[in-house]
Amino acid sequence: MLSRTKRFACTAALLSALGLGPAGLSAHAQSAQFDLQGPTLEVKVQRAGKTLPIAQVPNLQPGDRLWLHPVLGEHESVHYLMVAVFLRGSTNPPPDDWFTKVEAWNKQVIDEGSYLVVPPGAEQVVILFAPQTGGDFSTLKNAVRGRPGAFVRASQDLNTASLDRDRINKYIHAVAGIADPDKVKDQSNTLARSLSLKVNQDCFNRPADQQAACLQQSQSALILDNGSSSTAQGLLNGPTSDLALQAGSTTSMASGLYDPYISAAFDIARILSSIHTAQFQYIPALSSDTNVEMNLWLNAPPSFHNPKSVLVVALPPVMAAKPPALHPVDPKQVFCMQRAPLVLPVDGAPEIFATDYGHGLTLHLADKNGKTVDLPTAPDAAQGGFVVPAPVLQNAALGNDVQAGVRGYWGFDAYTGPSFKLRSTNGDDWSVADADKNALVVGRDDELHLRSDAAACVDEVNYTDASGKPQKATFKPDGADGIVATLPLKDAQPGPITVSIKQAGLKDPKTVSTASFAEAGKYEAFTMHSGDRGGVLTGTRLDGVASLELHGIRFMPGKLTRTGTVDELELMAPATKPTPPAAAGAGAPAAATAAPAAAAIDPVAALTAGSHSIANATLKDGRVVPVAVTIDAARPSVALINKNVQLAAAAQPAPTLALKLGSADQLPLDGKLTFAIKSQQPAVFAKGESIEVATEDGLASATFSLQTGQLVLQDAKTAIATLDPAKSFGNSAFGRLRLRPVMADGTMGDWLPLATLVRLPSLQSYTCPPDAAQNCTLTGTSLFLLESVATDAQFTHMVTVPDGFAANTLEVPHVANGQVFVKLRDDPSVVNTVSVEGGRNSAGNHHARRGPVPAAGSGPAAPPPGASLTKAGVADTSMAAAPRPAP
Repeated sequence: MLSRTKRFACTAALLSALGLGPAGLSAHAQSAQFDLQGPTLEVKVQRAGKTLPIAQVPNLQPGDRLWLHPVLGEHESVHYLMVAVFLRGSTNPPPDDWFTKVEAWNKQVIDEGSYLVVPPGAEQVVILFAPQTGGDFSTLKNAVRGRPGAFVRASQDLNTASLDRDRINKYIHAVAGIADPDKVKDQSNTLARSLSLKVNQDCFNRPADQQAACLQQSQSALILDNGSSSTAQGLLNGPTSDLALQAGSTTSMASGLYDPYISAAFDIARILSSIHTAQFQYIPALSSDTNVEMNLWLNAPPSFHNPKSVLVVALPPVMAAKPPALHPVDPKQVFCMQRAPLVLPVDGAPEIFATDYGHGLTLHLADKNGKTVDLPTAPDAAQGGFVVPAPVLQNAALGNDVQAGVRGYWGFDAYTGPSFKLRSTNGDDWSVADADKNALVVGRDDELHLRSDAAACVDEVNYTDASGKPQKATFKPDGADGIVATLPLKDAQPGPITVSIKQAGLKDPKTVSTASFAEAGKYEAFTMHSGDRGGVLTGTRLDGVASLELHGIRFMPGKLTRTGTVDELELMAPATKPTPPAAAGAGAPAAATAAPAAAAIDPVAALTAGSHSIANATLKDGRVVPVAVTIDAARPSVALINKNVQLAAAAQPAPTLALKLGSADQLPLDGKLTFAIKSQQPAVFAKGESIEVATEDGLASATFSLQTGQLVLQDAKTAIATLDPAKSFGNSAFGRLRLRPVMADGTMGDWLPLATLVRLPSLQSYTCPPDAAQNCTLTGTSLFLLESVATDAQFTHMVTVPDGFAANTLEVPHVANGQVFVKLRDDPSVVNTVSVEGGRNSAGNHHARRGPVPAAGSGPAAPPPGASLTKAGVADTSMAAAPRPAP
């Protein structure tokens, strides 16, 4: 099989050989345009006593009686010989008696025409018009008998090309008749659908008043879509060489298939040129039928010099009838009987719109009571379907539900076309769809679904909002029994709405009452864990939720957060109050009065993991919306049972003042924290479970797990971990630390407080002048970590350290008792102490003692209650297991 490139090269070579390639371009520049008017041939066909004009005959059958009348006139300067030929296949030459010679200049032929009968076995009928010469009839007969296949193929192609030319002409003439420029695009697309054409969409980018002209001038951009093959690519205008090049790039040409116009300019030229003689050359003629007239169109001027031109005309093929396979554009659509006019859109057979083959058409209507009516109808390409005149249909007295079908004739044969469902405005009860009764939202254009048996008859929808101002709404069908109306509520206020529906055939509109609301948002799901008293509702616009009810439990809204485009609203059920003990009756035994009160039944505890249900969310405007609910497994929980802070060793030999931390919960950044936790849910530590430790602001976090060895099991229920904050968090971490368990699937438990991370300045000396009225000087590094310094624990005499303090000395109040009180910037709620040496030297100055200062007394300082921490000591804090706090 030849490749596409080789096939195209062969085609180009063939064109050149026929004089249709680039070398013959000037001679055949217009060979693709069938725009030269030829003679007219009048034809009638009689079958079974019924006579039809040729325009209504899609096919012939053996026994048909043909009346042929060439309209040439007796005063023609050239006498034309008309030869009618019946063909019976490409390999079976017709017998001599299948050739009929008609002298078109004969007065009897001019006055009465000529008759002939289609013989049995015939498949095609070809009419040849040739200038009279000596031996012309025998020459033509020998040409047909010698190459019957050429004329069979020419007949087939000419019939198809003539029909397609009718489609394009129908489109061009209809576009030219569109009066309103604003309707060109819609009507053009309807015409293109009816006639199975693809039009130049670039024309619709032009101003409205230029679109029709563009479409008429862009005939070369019209693509024929015959419906039977997606490879049809017909082009009307342009030189034959251009047609060849454009067709050669298509799938059609590559596969050996091409459309009728290319066939007429290409295939017929090749076939008919193959029987070219010195006396005659054969040129094709397309026909455009109007009633009995076959108007012939040529793509080349006929020649009256040798070789003289013989016009080849094809009559309809001899074959069984093939009625068009029409179908409704939308088989589910319902139409209104009161519509004026009624248009029933159809698709699938462009010949019903481009020809008169379908005739005597009626719309047969039948209601549920058995009453029938037949009304005249006709196909209209501009409206895209069968059209029934308004007065005729409106006067038909039928029920509300009607079945309608197209009936008539296709040529000589009875024809049954597509069927449709009709409704009347008598069924006019309107209602709002259940799902839309509380669905209208102001601040946007919103849709309202309305239901009625008469939905097909709606002409106009209007509405009045809370302001009382009437406004127009757009609408579209919504199945057989409804419409979707779009109400512009962008600037409206919530409130009552009255919808007015105007229907075809009714004077007064119908009204429906509903209401509009503020946007309710989207409520995706409510999720909670078994054992929790609350959960999280996700969605949008959750600020409008007043409560959520699940199995009789009312959850009330709490904190609302937003992550990206999703809202998260915490909802909490109230705590169950214990049932008070019953009052003891007179004479009741003392034991009875001391009996414990019966525990109240908690409905939240009945919400088991894995269950799915639907809750009702009540909005602040009174609407109730359903929300999907999922109860997940209980979240993990642990108890902090012990912790130990180990301070870093003092730097040597650098002397420092001793800073005593005022709380056992304070953890210096350069220290370490060892903590012990006990699993509560589940009862033992699960595989893949980890412990997350993070600052309260979430800027720093660390994870401890069994897999990495950072979490060490004492037993199945108890684990120990050591946190090195400087290593885990960096030098800028500070503030409250907390921990929580995290399961392998990402489920997280509640946060538990762990410690307060503080960064400590390095304090070197505290020097005071002899005059107690003057300030002392505190020397050290990272003094910006101090929030304030005072001489008393109540901070009545203090100095506040400015933000961003960068100096190494700070003036502070005069100290007389050897102790200074400081607050750290990382934990300003705790008062810490710094010991400085008391007494005077010979100069009367206070001197700062370098190194750690013991507390008053002879022995080492004992940590005060709360396990005070120093730079040189370690404090332990043990805690009993605490119950898991409520979320």
